[in-house]
Amino acid sequence: MNIDVIICHVKDVLYPQWMHRMNKDRDLFGKIIVMMTQSASDRDYTEYLQSKLRRLSVIREYRHDSPDWRDAAIKEALFETRGDRVLFLEQDFLVEDEFFKELLEVSKPYNTVGFRDGNRFHPACLLVRQSAIAKTRKDFSVDPDVGDHFYKFTQDLEKIGNCASLKDFKLPKWEHISGLTQNYRLTNNFYHPKRFYDYLMDSLEYDQPEDWRLFTIKKAKEVKNETRT
Repeated sequence: MNIDVIICHVKDVLYPQWMHRMNKDRDLFGKIIVMMTQSASDRDYTEYLQSKLRRLSVIREYRHDSPDWRDAAIKEALFETRGDRVLFLEQDFLVEDEFFKELLEVSKPYNTVGFRDGNRFHPACLLVRQSAIAKTRKDFSVDPDVGDHFYKFTQDLEKIGNCASLKDFKLPKWEHISGLTQNYRLTNNFYHPKRFYDYLMDSLEYDQPEDWRLFTIKKAKEVKNETRT
């Protein structure tokens, strides 16, 4: 079973825990395809990622014509895949050792195995057979007033069938930290501030450039001040 990983990555944010996990579990995967997406500042960590992540495939431009940035990015990445399965990931999905190894094993009989957020599959962790992807509309755009990115795609997967939730299996511990990237953009009114603060402090234990370390410390102080009020 050959697994390719697809992930969108904003240019001006780093996720040290995710980088550590990708390097540690690198030999489990075929291609790791990262689409560099929009930035809210003048920071650009593209070259840093390429220097620190093993055998990384980076996409900077999207040839697909779509009004939805993520739809265009995912379609471009799928064109680069070669594995018989694709693992869609987000950096706010944290796992313990052996998680991905065991996920790949238990997923073998299924078309789709992933994280269910309420009544839908979430692209934070979604492992799908290429043969099932081929049967969908390959529409990863937002459906206004109905669902977020991947809503139409995951609805198609449900119709195809043979799906399972991560919670159906006894896997090593995992966690989805909602609103992680958005929190980096904020200076107050953080989403789940206590959990975000713990994440920031933990991230300082991992390899990262000095400017990002200083930014993380500054952000942690902002979050801590808010939790005191």
